[in-house]
Amino acid sequence: MNLKQIILLILLSLSGSCVIAAPIIVSGLITDNGVPVRNQWVHINAPGADTSFMTGPGGNYNVVVNPSTAIGTMRVFFLCKNDTTDSIVGFDSSTRVLTVNLNGCVPVTGSVTVTGNISNSHLSSSLIRVYFSQNNFRSLFDSTLADSTGFFSHQFTSSGPGTLYTRIVDCDGQTSADSTWFNLNDSISQSLDYCPVKMHVGMIYNSGRLVSPTDAILLNYKYLPEKEGFQFDDTLKILSNGTFQFVNDKKTDYLLKVIPKDTAIGFAPTYYPNGIQWDNSNSKAVGPHTQGVLRIDLNLFTRKLGAYSIRGTVKIDPDLIKDGYSAVGIHLLDTNNQVIDFTFADRFNDFYFNNLNEGQYKIWIDQCGIPTNPKVVNLSRTNPTVSDVVLTANPLGISYDEFVGVEPVVTDTEPALFPNPFDEILNLKIKESSMISVHNMQGKLIREEEFTEGELHRIETKEWQSGVYVITIQNKKELYRKKVIKR
Repeated sequence: MNLKQIILLILLSLSGSCVIAAPIIVSGLITDNGVPVRNQWVHINAPGADTSFMTGPGGNYNVVVNPSTAIGTMRVFFLCKNDTTDSIVGFDSSTRVLTVNLNGCVPVTGSVTVTGNISNSHLSSSLIRVYFSQNNFRSLFDSTLADSTGFFSHQFTSSGPGTLYTRIVDCDGQTSADSTWFNLNDSISQSLDYCPVKMHVGMIYNSGRLVSPTDAILLNYKYLPEKEGFQFDDTLKILSNGTFQFVNDKKTDYLLKVIPKDTAIGFAPTYYPNGIQWDNSNSKAVGPHTQGVLRIDLNLFTRKLGAYSIRGTVKIDPDLIKDGYSAVGIHLLDTNNQVIDFTFADRFNDFYFNNLNEGQYKIWIDQCGIPTNPKVVNLSRTNPTVSDVVLTANPLGISYDEFVGVEPVVTDTEPALFPNPFDEILNLKIKESSMISVHNMQGKLIREEEFTEGELHRIETKEWQSGVYVITIQNKKELYRKKVIKR
């Protein structure tokens, strides 16, 4: 007690029994959730003696109040985060000292109960642990185990409303999560999935704008490991906003191919993300490794205004006419494999490219998973029109000349290769001794051997892969090339 307070008490004691208002020393400690608060404004309402002051460095205060009445009450209070903390105390003529301690910002606690179910929990070999957080997993505050049916229940305390974040590790080692807003004493429910169905999602762009479903068809080809090739799987729906989606089965690769409904639209069939040919480097498989939103940018073309033309026909094996295939869509490419034009063969399987400029072109039929050998055509002033192009298509390959049949076709000088297509034996009959070489469609030499004239030679092909092969037969006089198909 300081000297001033001692003098005040002496004066008060000398007043004896006189019932008059006397000064009162009010002191105390101000805390914020138990922590002393320095420089905090404290207010006192007393009869005729309202006052305000600030706490000291340790959160303490000490003030003399001179009420106008000898008996009454005074209110001591302060504001903490817009909330008032106060205390009302009484005094009379004998009161000389009051101690009022105030603690503000005291958290209100309550319990929150969360229950939930984990779908597909039966696929887990052990019970699934559920983790909880209130700050989006910057930190964890608790966890619990779900039972064998996937049900879980947990209760926790909170100082106020907030968001409960819940997560598990799913069957792919990824996070499956849920979040729910809660108030104190709420009971909330959450849902998680141990093996959620995940989707591939994508968009198709035509010259920077999302394509309309009235303009395009989206085909999906699935890779079959046992066949080491792609096979048509489904036609995917293109939504009105140019987007699409399909299930990611977490183990299969797919090729996506967009086909125009009308060649007047001005784009050629395109593989994700921007490929013309199914085995081109710009045609990429979509599979478990693929992340993010898929984007397909269509291959556009602008028709020329030249005076040259190409006519031809496609001979299609009936076995190739099935969903996802048809061999009626024909590309016209330049020597850099850029699209110059695209058309569909008519009902007679004839096709026509006109208004072309002088130059060299490739005629290409793309059928996913089927090897193609393009026909090269030269247009010039002396050869402005090519009208005898014949393309042959079957499930094993597409070529620019007609394959021979299963019976040998022999002239006086021309070699014979049969049957075609063949299985494990390819027969060769030649009139002169010749060097025979066999290449696959990638240009790899498969076999090279010299054969004598006049004999029927049986070539073992059991170890050859299915597909199209080019047989080159060269003797002293001439060179022949034939294409054959291994089933």
